[in-house]
Amino acid sequence: MQAAEARAYAWERDLDLVEVAAGSDPPVCRALDYGKWRSAEERKLRETQKRQAAGQVRLKEVQLSPKLSSNDYAWKRDRALEFLGEGAKVRAVVKFRGREREHPERGRDLIARLADDVRDVGRLEGMPVAEGRTLVAVIAPLGAAR
Repeated sequence: MQAAEARAYAWERDLDLVEVAAGSDPPVCRALDYGKWRSAEERKLRETQKRQAAGQVRLKEVQLSPKLSSNDYAWKRDRALEFLGEGAKVRAVVKFRGREREHPERGRDLIARLADDVRDVGRLEGMPVAEGRTLVAVIAPLGAAR
């Protein structure tokens, strides 16, 4: 069909003439509602991005201190449970300040206590690792691949 005929065809039906394959000889065009088509393409793109984000492992962090009160510990534990329930891994970090560094066992005990409290929804991935003034452990949700 000639370009003028195609434009007239699209105009009669209140559609847009959109070039689909510009590289072909002759160029290929379609008569369609451009707004609807673009909306559908954006919807497809959002869906693929959602699927990609769902496949990624997220890492959330809970910071602890060796001198943590019971109320603060309960709040941190609840946050860790919430993160694990969402399917995210939890990075438990115990920060030592000053003379607290002389007693790293307190940090290990705190991480062990946290791991024990969340054992219904998560498990400890390896042993806690000392990194300078911090002690770090990762807790993975039970639903994660092993």
